Order: sequence, then C-alpha cells, then structure tokens
Amino acid sequence: ILILSTIFCMSCVEHYFLITVSPSGTFLLDYKAHGDRKDLVDADFPMPQKTGWVINSSLDEGDAESQDYTAYKLFQSNESAPESFFMGDSIYQSSLLLHPIHVKYRNWFFKKTYSLNARFKSRGVNEKYPRVNSLIDNPESPDDGWIKEVFRYLLTETLSRTPVEFNQKAMVETDLRSWLVSEVNNLEDSTLIERFDALKEEGLDIIMQPVSPTHFDYMDSLYTSLEDEMRITLDLIDDEFNFKIVLPGNILNTNADSTIIDTLAWSFRVTDFASDDFKMIANSEITYPDRLKWILIVFLFIGIIAILINRK
Repeated sequence: ILILSTIFCMSCVEHYFLITVSPSGTFLLDYKAHGDRKDLVDADFPMPQKTGWVINSSLDEGDAESQDYTAYKLFQSNESAPESFFMGDSIYQSSLLLHPIHVKYRNWFFKKTYSLNARFKSRGVNEKYPRVNSLIDNPESPDDGWIKEVFRYLLTETLSRTPVEFNQKAMVETDLRSWLVSEVNNLEDSTLIERFDALKEEGLDIIMQPVSPTHFDYMDSLYTSLEDEMRITLDLIDDEFNFKIVLPGNILNTNADSTIIDTLAWSFRVTDFASDDFKMIANSEITYPDRLKWILIVFLFIGIIAILINRK
C-alpha cells in the first residue's frame, strides 16, 4: 500500500444512487459514478458488476481524464440491495464500506405502504483513531500525530484481538509500547508515512515473534484487514455521494435533505459516516378510501346479522 500517494494524490469521485419504486413494490436501483479512472476501479467503493446488472462504462474508451460508469438493476418487492458491490475475496468484509439498502412494501388492501431504511455504516474513526477526523475535515492541514495514532492502533489492535495467554500478552504489550516510544513517537508525520512499510514490519515482528507460530496467519490476516479498513476510509475522503429515491403515494415522514413532490434526496461525504452511521429513512402510503368504506360496511353487516341471530 502506498500510503503517501493514497493521502496526497486523492481524486474526487461522484457517486449517484437513484431508486425508483413502483406502486407494486418493485424498485429500480440506478447507480452512476464519475471521476478519475484509477479511483473508480479501486476498492474504496466497488461498483456493481455482473449478477443481473445492466452496465455501461467508458473505462475502456481512451485515456480521458474523467470516466463514467453506470449500472442499473430491477429488484423484486422486499428484496434487499447488496450492502457492498465488492465481488472478490481479496478484501475482508469487515474492511469494506457497507451500505445496506432496504425498501419495504406492504399491501393492506385499503392502503399500500412503502419505506426506505438505508445507511452507510460508520467507519469508527472516533473510536479507533480520532485524529484522522482532522485529515477528513482538512486533508491539506491535518493535526500533527494522526498517522502515529493510526500506526499504534493497527499494531495494538492486532495484538489485542489475538487469543494468546494473558501473561504473555502483557509482556508483548510492554515490548510494543517501549518500541513505539523509542522508534515511532519522535518521528515527524511525513517521515513515518515514508517509512511506514518498513516500520510496520518491525512492529509486526515485535508482536508476532514471542507468540506461538500457530497465531501467525491469524495475526497477519487481522492486521491486513485493519490496514485495508483504514486505507478505504482515507480513499473516500474526496468522494461525494448523492442518494435519491422516488416513492409512490404521499410522503409521511423522512429525514431527507430535500423533498420535491415524490423525490427525496440526500447529499453526504465520508465525514458524515466517519464515526456514526449515516441513515436515510422515508415512509409513504397510497390509500384507498372506497375500499375502507366497503370493509366497514361488510363488518357492520356481519355485526347486524350476528345480533339478529343472537336475539333469535
């Protein structure tokens, strides 16, 4: 991973979601992306591929500075959209940006209800490395020490999750803490970024050598998943997300940024789901007053018949 280029060579990608819900509850999910080709095809936000999607792409057409990618798919009523479009196995699920989207439809005869419950899951920045918030908010002038905080988290969390004996873990934690103080804490952020890979190997040696070799594969996989998670979060810093849904009937409630008749819209960036889920909710309904009247008439008729039979 080229941490330096990841942070300082970011390019913007614009992501557009449009969900159009039909009165029968089926919905069309239309995804569009526009931006630099390299940033479009990386793993920070995988694009839909195969499995029923109709795709149009300009990625293979020349060397234009910006490219476009579109994909759409029809989903059946109450079918959930995938929470990630990633199709491979080179990145762990826990590292990916997950965005579950649920469109629910209910037919009550006298009314039909529709609901959207979607979210972009939190990247847990406040809990894991709070100073990264300064990088997300201002990439050109982040707080000093943010990369040290990330570096410490990756190593200490790998050790913390490894199932080794308590006494042995305490000794390794002491060795790791001592090494971080003597070799890492005094480095400038730019120096740590440049030496990241070499120092990472040193740190992994410190926490892996004292433990049983049976844990090596687990620790290596765990560190990789944590580093991928961090890298994906940083790669998303300059991306923009626009989400729209068209719901049938009357809108009952929503937390959308804007509402124009039956179209609800949200705009957000990684800062909106860096530490908390970014949630999108909406509810609408189509009512059939005449059907309700007939239901009341039928129940009234049945009630009258029941009373007459009871009296007889």
